[in-house]
Order: sequence, then structure tokens, then C-alpha cells
Amino acid sequence: LLLALLGVLLEALLLRPLYARDPLESLLLTFGLALVLEEAVRALFGPVGVPFRIPEGLSAPLFPGTPFFFLTRYRAFVLGMAALAGLLVFLLLRFTALGLYLRAGAQDREILSALGTDVRRLYTLAFALGVYLAGLAGVLAAGQLGLSPTRLLFPPDDADHPLPFPLAPLPHTTHNT
Repeated sequence: LLLALLGVLLEALLLRPLYARDPLESLLLTFGLALVLEEAVRALFGPVGVPFRIPEGLSAPLFPGTPFFFLTRYRAFVLGMAALAGLLVFLLLRFTALGLYLRAGAQDREILSALGTDVRRLYTLAFALGVYLAGLAGVLAAGQLGLSPTRLLFPPDDADHPLPFPLAPLPHTTHNT
């Protein structure tokens, strides 16, 4: 939840002034902010990563004795948590009034504002949710990748994931004229 509060602060102080401008500027700001945060972590804790120990019970294979399908309990846990998070976000966006407002705000924030919705607060909430989900993804990935200031932003060449995680909390993709 601290990460979501950090997201609220970042959105209010840095991103909110850019909402009326080109969405590419928000993208550049978030990417630049990721670089600044990476350097701050490196200055505080050093450049060397820290191994993340998976609890002993979760490092065992989920299906022992099957050589063609090796999946540890931790990886199954990560897959389950990712599926649960995706399902909860889908249910939120599809079946709640908040989801309706979020989808409407992504389509046309001026109309939504004219109808009496506080669009700034809605965008803040959406950004906080995105930052929270990015933090959850980082925590879940730490068991596989370890903790390092550069691991998720600039993965090594042999990494399985080519896209950086900091792109996850982008504030909006509006198509306003």
C-alpha cells in the first residue's frame, strides 16, 4: 500500500500537469522517473543485487516425478497470483461503477467531467492501482530474478522478459482532441 501512496504523490505532483498534453510526454516522464529512482536505489544500497530466498517448501516441484513438466510451487504461486490479479482487475473494470468511470475517462474525460465526475481523482486512483500492480509484479518476480536496482528496468540479454516493468503504471491512454 505504501507503493500506491507513492503513486498518488507522483501522479499529483508530476503527471497531473501533463494530462492536457501529448501522452508521449507522460511516457517520457515515467521512464525518466524510473531512471532517477534506479540511481537513487543504487546510491542508497549499492549496485550489487541481493538474492531473494524462496521459502523451502515453495522451491519443491509441484508435480514430482514428471521430468517433462517441471514447475516449482513458487512458480505456480506466481502464476496463480498473476491470474488472480488479472481477474480482479477485469472484474473491477467490467462489473463495477468505478470500472465504468475508468473506461469512460479513458475514452473522453471532458464529457465525463461535464457529467460531474472528478476526473483528476479518478486518474489518481487509476495511477495508484497501476503502481500497486507494478509493485506486486516486482515482488513476485524477485523470487525468480533476485533484487537489483537494474534487473527489471534493463534486464540482462538472456532475460525471458524483453519489456521493462516501469511501463506498467502508465497513467492513461486518452484519445482527446
